[in-house]
Amino acid sequence: MGKRIRMVRKDSSNVIVKIRGLGWEESTESAVRNIKYGWDSYYVEEVSPKADVHVYADKYLRTDKDASSKNNLDNLPTF
Repeated sequence: MGKRIRMVRKDSSNVIVKIRGLGWEESTESAVRNIKYGWDSYYVEEVSPKADVHVYADKYLRTDKDASSKNNLDNLPTF
């Protein structure tokens, strides 16, 4: 099923460095490793259908392109 990402934290360069869901929080680095090794999966679902999260350029997270920009990681609330 995977973990639903609800919020992100960005650094001074506007790069996502942490992600958060209900009851959990982790670094982007950890999430990238989890996805690459198949240990966990992540998704965004601000509107249906959900957008799966994938690794981009070996160190960034990116959602699948869908019909709504609300499912983009960059558009999630920050913490």
